[in-house]
Amino acid sequence: MRIDIIETRQELLDIRENWDAVYASDPEAQFFLSWTWISRWLDGDRSQWFILAAAPGRSSGYVAFFPLRLRTKMRRREGGFYNEISLAGRGLSDYSGLITRPEYEGQTVSAFGRFLRRANWSVLMLEFFRSSPGRLERLLRSLPSSDFRRIEIPAVNKLDNVNNLVCPYVGLPQNWDAYLAGLGSNTRQKMRRFLRKIDDGQEYRITVANEDTIDRDLDILMNFWRTKWAQRKGDRLHRLVRTNRGMFRACFDGGALFLPVMWQGDKPLGALATLVDRQKKAFLFFMAGRDETVRSPVPPGVALHAYSLRHAIGNGIVTYDFLRGNEEYKYMFGVDEALLSNLVITAPGNQNLGGKLDPRCISRVLQKTIQLHKANKLAGAERGYRQVLKVTPRSPAALYGCGQLLMRKGDYRGATQMFRKLVSIKPDAHNAWLRLGLAYEAQTRFEDAAKTYRQALQRKPSDAEVYSRLAQVLLALGKTGEATSAYHTATRLQNGPITLVH
Repeated sequence: MRIDIIETRQELLDIRENWDAVYASDPEAQFFLSWTWISRWLDGDRSQWFILAAAPGRSSGYVAFFPLRLRTKMRRREGGFYNEISLAGRGLSDYSGLITRPEYEGQTVSAFGRFLRRANWSVLMLEFFRSSPGRLERLLRSLPSSDFRRIEIPAVNKLDNVNNLVCPYVGLPQNWDAYLAGLGSNTRQKMRRFLRKIDDGQEYRITVANEDTIDRDLDILMNFWRTKWAQRKGDRLHRLVRTNRGMFRACFDGGALFLPVMWQGDKPLGALATLVDRQKKAFLFFMAGRDETVRSPVPPGVALHAYSLRHAIGNGIVTYDFLRGNEEYKYMFGVDEALLSNLVITAPGNQNLGGKLDPRCISRVLQKTIQLHKANKLAGAERGYRQVLKVTPRSPAALYGCGQLLMRKGDYRGATQMFRKLVSIKPDAHNAWLRLGLAYEAQTRFEDAAKTYRQALQRKPSDAEVYSRLAQVLLALGKTGEATSAYHTATRLQNGPITLVH
């Protein structure tokens, strides 16, 4: 099984038909892995996402996809960078996983596991991973618990004791009466009564967002939600409102949002945002908001869910997914439960597999390392430079920065190695020649220093500083005439006297 890596927007666009075909064939596929969701999410995701794509042969189309995200972090205590791989789309996606054609599942999922076994990472985050137990077990076979530490992370909200690894859902029958028949008598009577009040339209009504009302209806929903969660969400509130509103608008534009609003006259009482998976014929309830100051005889939340369930059944929807969280109210609707996995897997010794960073993170690590260097955090900067050089040993910036640090700590031999390699890669790197000469001087290797300074002057004949350094080492070698000549040239170039140190 061939595994390719897709990591650009254009590469993603090129496989749309292939993705849709795999998604449609996979009985475990769910909306947060659909093209509608994943293409829009990855397009706006600033993290370093990539997708593993499996094909059975060189010229075959792909038969499985596994969207992932690469992060680079720095260890606080011992310093140094490491890589973390997690599921792409985490943040807005309630859960995620992988998709595969069922006839290839054994091969593709095992191939994904083997790829992860060879990749460079220290932490693998399988947060809110939704799949059958068999699929997850096959993925993890290449990462046995005898070699890798596995930690199951609970996801129980301490404030309300909600378990977010439980996903209540309803398998919908073909007609509304059959659905109601499966409910408790009290719930059935309430839903019928509430919907009658909605349907007669005298006091209460429900509208569904369309092109003309979508912005107004989103404002209603998000204002209700903001009011309810302001204290609990704190500083994150503004970002969450902006992000969710943008996501809902994008889903609406893609035909994947059902947004009913309940009214009492002209006063909105509540709104419900549901994602629509047309391929899998599923409704996914994502967010609700209501006017907390109004005590209506028709509770907006129950009425909106009842309305949405009836609408879903009438339009051939087969699953009504309440997403993560086993809140008590969800169980009045006759739900079953799906369970998610929440695993953190760490590599042996908490070090990146293979002892190296992922090559795709090197530019970011170099940027962060240079920042550490400028902030005078020298130990961390040296570790960073060496980690970069382990992956890209010919990196000019890492060689130069590491050489500078080694000079500063008195490791002149190590600095010499860095600068010699740098000038062999970039012969026109004038500052590297100067630094190399200084490293030789510090080791009293004056002949080597003199040769180095002369090579620097071949590339930049007008550098007064290099002539000055050359004069010093020539004097140390007892070559007074040559030293005096170099001294006079330096003086002429900088228009000022230079004191030779005997």
